[in-house]
Amino acid sequence: MLKIFIVDDERIVRESLLHWFQEDGYFVETAEDAEKALQMFEKGKYDVILLDMKMPGMSGLELLVKLKQIDKDAIVILIT
Repeated sequence: MLKIFIVDDERIVRESLLHWFQEDGYFVETAEDAEKALQMFEKGKYDVILLDMKMPGMSGLELLVKLKQIDKDAIVILIT
């Protein structure tokens, strides 16, 4: 089963994407900020990461660099 990871500071965006992908049968996890995302990413591997570019604290681009340091083959789609 495809594992999707959604990182977005806007709750409505996270929940909308979560429900949309779950309805199609995907396993989905979410994080509301970069710090939480890093904690979760270090514990598990995801097939696709949907990553918001503009978040408070660490931006999506900064997080992308850190995620690629952990898994250089991670597939990341930047959203805004």
